[in-house]
Formats: sequence, C-alpha cells, structure tokens
Amino acid sequence: MFRQISVTPEHQDFQRILWREDPEELLKHDKLTTVTYGTAGAPFLAVRMLEQLVAYHEYEFPRAARVLLDDFYVDDVLTGAMNEQELLHIKEKLVLLLARAQLELSKWVSNSKRIASNAGNEIDFSKMAAKVLGLHWHPGDVLTYKVSLLEHMTCTKRQVPSETARIFDPLGILAPAVIKFKILLQELWLLNLDRDSDT
Repeated sequence: MFRQISVTPEHQDFQRILWREDPEELLKHDKLTTVTYGTAGAPFLAVRMLEQLVAYHEYEFPRAARVLLDDFYVDDVLTGAMNEQELLHIKEKLVLLLARAQLELSKWVSNSKRIASNAGNEIDFSKMAAKVLGLHWHPGDVLTYKVSLLEHMTCTKRQVPSETARIFDPLGILAPAVIKFKILLQELWLLNLDRDSDT
C-alpha cells in the first residue's frame, strides 16, 4: 500500500538515495517518489490518505467509507456484516471506493465462500488461516495464538519481563495467562534478587 502513495515533489528530496558500486566511482543519486515502508511517517501517511479518500467520496460510498475509517488496521480491512448479502455489498463498494485511489484489495479471507472465492474457484477453508492482530483467524471463526518462548532460557529477573514483552496481544485475549508472568515478576522483585541471578 505504501508504494502506491505519492510524495509531493518538494518532499521527495527527503527520500534521496546515494550509492555507488565501487569506492572509486562518483556517487549516484535518486529520489523515492512514493511513501517508503519502514519510515517513521509511513503509517500516518497511509492512514491519512485513507481518511482523505473517505472525505472525497463518502457521499458516494457511505457504508464503504465507514468500513474504511473504522475497520482498517494498517493495510488490512477486518470487517463483518449480519448476512452474506450485506457483506457482498460492502465488498463491492469497498473495491469501488479504493479504486478511486488506484488501490486494490488483493487477498480475501472469509467464512463466506462467495466472498473468498477467486474467480469461482473453490477454496479449502480448513487449510486457510489469516494473521490478524497477532492472532491466526481461521474462517470457521476459530482464533489461535502462536507464542514462542525460548526453550532453554535461564529464568532470571531480567528474562521474565523480556519474555512477557515478546507476547503481542493488542486485543488482550491472552491477559489471563500474561497476568501470571506479571505476578511472578512482582514476587521476584519482593525477593530482592539480582537481575541476572537464577530464580
């Protein structure tokens, strides 16, 4: 998505690239003309561009505009509807709205075969899973979580918060399990242990 957002010519100099293949060569330079993924402003610019798209076309696509404002997370749309017909309508209008900015939604995952099918091909839903907000969503409305802690770690006062912080859980679904780590950390502090001594 970022590469489809143009940067105004007066700001392109801030994305100048200098390089040379050999230390003896003269420097070559170029400018990036689109938003660069990984820069500090890229997420803001992507969201701002979507907001501006809504401002321009909200009257034409009111339901799709609402989805664009409320149901986008970075470059994924996560939405739903009360029935399949309404969802098909949202998909159609969302595609039309994004086409106004020459953006295309490319991957569809849904528990509706009519939404997720690609040119009429049947999709095996049992083998599909989409990664959404740190979760793996299976179209049968099953959420799974993958947490990989170090196998052979020494349990120290430094390691417990470090491993706890690696768990990405923006929805708070794992809070009942994560709280156990936080309680353990409090108990470790009460023992006045050195940060790197084994517990």
